Amino acid sequence: MIKIGQYNVLEVKREKECGFYLGDEDKIDVLLPKSATEDKNIQIGDKVEVFVYRDSKDRPIATFKKPLVTVGDVAYLKVVFQTEFGAFVDFGLDRDIFVPIKEQIFKLQVGSKYLFFVYLDKTGRLA
Repeated sequence: MIKIGQYNVLEVKREKECGFYLGDEDKIDVLLPKSATEDKNIQIGDKVEVFVYRDSKDRPIATFKKPLVTVGDVAYLKVVFQTEFGAFVDFGLDRDIFVPIKEQIFKLQVGSKYLFFVYLDKTGRLA
C-alpha cells in the first residue's frame, strides 16, 4: 500500500512523456514527473525510494526531494503565507501544508517558525 506523506519503495512500471509511473503490489500508480528525474538513470523495473504527497489537483505524486517532515513527525516549519482561512507552512516541497484557522491556538505570523505535528486529515491530505 502506498503511504501518502511517507517514503515508499516503489517499482518503475512504465514511462510516459510526463514521467514515470510507479507502483506497488496493490497496482496503484503514482506519477514521478520527468522534471524530478533529470539527473537519474531510471529504467522500467527499477525499485526507487520516493516521498509521496498530493499535488494541487489532489493526485498522488512521487519525488526524490527530501521533505522537512513526514507524517507522524514533529518539526519546526516556517509560515510562508496567511489567508483569512488559515496559514500555509513550508515543508520543503513544491506544495505547502495548510493549517486552518480553527486548528491554530493563536494566529500564526508569516516568516515565523512554529513546532508542527504533521498528519493526514480525513481527506488524505497532509495537515
